[in-house]
Amino acid sequence: MRSTLQTVLFIGACLVADVLGDWRCLGAGGKCQYDLSPSAMSRRGPEGLCNGPSARRCCLPAGREENAERLTNAEALQILRANGMTWSSTGGCNDRNVRSCTSFTGMRRATLVGLVAFKHASKCNIVVTGGTETGHSSGEYSHSKGYKVDIRYYGVNDCVLNFVRRNFNQISNRSDGAMQWRDGSRNTYARESNHWDITYY
Repeated sequence: MRSTLQTVLFIGACLVADVLGDWRCLGAGGKCQYDLSPSAMSRRGPEGLCNGPSARRCCLPAGREENAERLTNAEALQILRANGMTWSSTGGCNDRNVRSCTSFTGMRRATLVGLVAFKHASKCNIVVTGGTETGHSSGEYSHSKGYKVDIRYYGVNDCVLNFVRRNFNQISNRSDGAMQWRDGSRNTYARESNHWDITYY
């Protein structure tokens, strides 16, 4: 029979696991909880933003759409620098309307929060090579809509590749043949010839 101390430790461990897995909801400005409180939070976010069972959902502040907060280029660069990441572009620019630039204008904060979490979990060198600039494929979860980010791929000894292989589930190849992995929050990491195409939902 489980002792009272064992029960307390078990519950405590579960609560800690829940909190540590809540970064996607927190990054979107929400709060993870089991019992929704309409007086404090009015919108119920999608599943997968909070750790734990499906009943544990992300509640977003009244008047705020799910993951809707968009960043300026300057805000995004500040977050990248603060977390030891850099960016690069063939044109050396950040104009969203020029395909040779790398722009973060209009990127979802939740997307960058996802990349920050990945950086700290993997401890890899992250160089962003693609953001919201023109020239990428369109779609519901596209670069232009702020869901995708490209980071540099360094070849067979790539730190990201090694981390992804060890920790994520490989899924079917993309229609263009790119190998894909999915993390525990159902974000996808597609390995292209010279970069990773990452989608944070």
